[in-house]
Amino acid sequence: MKRKIKKITGALLAMFMLGLAVSGQQPAPPDQQGQLIRNRLTEEQKTMLRNEIAKRNEIREAFKATLTQEQKDMLTNFRMTQAERMKMFRASLTQAQVNMIRTRQREMKALQRPLKANLTQGQRLYLRRMSMNRTQINRQLYRRARIRQGLAPH
Repeated sequence: MKRKIKKITGALLAMFMLGLAVSGQQPAPPDQQGQLIRNRLTEEQKTMLRNEIAKRNEIREAFKATLTQEQKDMLTNFRMTQAERMKMFRASLTQAQVNMIRTRQREMKALQRPLKANLTQGQRLYLRRMSMNRTQINRQLYRRARIRQGLAPH
C-alpha cells in the first residue's frame, strides 16, 4: 500500500513538474497539434476546455507559491540526474503539499469527466491517435538524447 502511494505520488509529481516545465515554454504555433484538436471541438467543448485549462493553471500557481527556495533549487540543480532531483524533491514535500497534489489530481479528473462525456466517437478516436503519435515522438526524442549522451537507448 505504501509503495503504491509512493508510485502514485511520483507519477503525480512527474506530471506536475512536466506541467511546470511546459508552462514556461513559448506557445505552440497555430499549425501545431493543439490547434488541430481545437478545430475539431464544438464551441461548448472549447469553453469547457478553456475552463479546465484556467483551473489547471490556477492550481499550478497555488502549488508553485507553496514551494520553498530550497525546493526550487532542487528542481534546477542539474548536477544531479533527474531521478535524484525528483527523489530529493519528493522527500522535501510537506504533508500539505502532498495533499495539494492529490487534491489537484482529483479535481482534474472531475473537470475532465464532462468534457470526455461530451466528445463524439470520432473526436475520441482522433484524440487517441494524436496521443499515440505524441507518445511515439517523445520516445524517439528520448532515445536520441540518450544516444547523444553516449548512453544505451532503452
